[in-house]
This record gives sequence, C-alpha cells and structure tokens, in this order.
Amino acid sequence: MQDAGPLRVQIAQAGMLQLDQQPMGLTPALLGRKGLLRLLALPDLPGDVAERLAAAYYSSPRFDVGQSLAEVLAAAYDADTSVAQMLGGAVVVLGMDVYIVGTPGVVAWIVGFERIQRAFDVARRVGLPAKLGERPSYAVDWEIHLAHWRLTAGDTLVAVVSDSADPLADDRLDRLAGRSGSAQSLADAVARSVMRADRRKAGALVCMAGGFAPASAARFGFDYMLLTIPSRM
Repeated sequence: MQDAGPLRVQIAQAGMLQLDQQPMGLTPALLGRKGLLRLLALPDLPGDVAERLAAAYYSSPRFDVGQSLAEVLAAAYDADTSVAQMLGGAVVVLGMDVYIVGTPGVVAWIVGFERIQRAFDVARRVGLPAKLGERPSYAVDWEIHLAHWRLTAGDTLVAVVSDSADPLADDRLDRLAGRSGSAQSLADAVARSVMRADRRKAGALVCMAGGFAPASAARFGFDYMLLTIPSRM
C-alpha cells in the first residue's frame, strides 16, 4: 500500500525561543518515528538547555511520544527548578497526530470548520496526568499533563505558554483565527493579544494542517513542513 501522501503542516511561533539547529544525529527515519519537536519555551530559556532537552528526547529509547516527552521535561525541571518558569512544555507533530505535554502554564486549542475546542488545559482537566514512575525522594512533584489529538485537514492547533491560567477566551481566538491567513500571522496575533491582556511575556505556537497535496505545492511560497504519513497495512 502506498503512502497517503504528505500532510502539509504550516508551523509558526511568536514570542518563544527558536532553536537554531536540530540535534545531531537526527535522521529522516528517526524524525519519522519520533516526530517534529517544538518547545513551548519563552526566550529567557538558555539555548543550551533547550538543545539538551531536544537531544534527550530524540535519543530516548522510548517510542511512546507523550510518556517519553513527559520524562524528559521532568528531568529538565529536576536538574534546574528555574527551568519550569521558562519552559511550559512541548508539542510533537507526528503525521496527523499531535502530542501536547506541559504544565498549567500551557493552554491549547484546536480550531476547525465552525468549531473550537480546548486541546490542553490543566485547570479544566483537558489532558491526563503523566505517569513519571520511580523518581528520587527529593524530586519536586511536577504537575505535568499530556494530551494526544489527531488532526484532520483544515484543523489548526494553537498552543500558548504564559503565566495566566486562562490566557485567551475561546471566542477571541476564533475571531483571530478567522482574520489570519497564515500560521505566522495567527501566531503573532495570538501572542500580541495575550501579552496585551496580561502585560506579561507569552508565546504562541501554531500548527495549521492545510490538507493533502504533492510536495510541488511548496512552489506557491508557503513555509510548509512536509511530514510523511506512514503506510498502514
């Protein structure tokens, strides 16, 4: 059976740390198994911390994406408790599946045709507590949760990291999404809206699933990450 074709996922972020390079040893095969990692981190997070976290995720022998990412986050928080104030969590895009792992500082939505729903919100119990297993007795009991969603063509995932438990009203996000023609313009608008309301630092990540098309669709000038959807026998 042939692959279903690439899912065009337009990914953009605003107000967050941008890694300059991918971890060493990240091959297309490994990317296909572990997905594309995006940290929900404010710019204050040291770049070397972000690079070590990404390397730890991709080098982990676990292929349970959510559980692996939760353990890597907990280890980063344990190593330096101040990291938790700058790094709210992470998102992994793997084919049509999106994994969100984070703390109460992260809220995410899925916006689709005539619908909007919370995809991650610890305060509203959208997401399950991560099972971190055996940990040192001195370790902090971090409130890490995880969620797993499967996108359909036309869906947009919006994730916000901030100090606010409710950074953006659903109807406000719906209006911003309706006025934004690209993932980058939506990420910029969301980050500005949250910072304007709370007067605190905030970051936004947008993953816009534009549908299925041949790779030649990139000639239209959009910044798409082409993620191959594995065959299913």
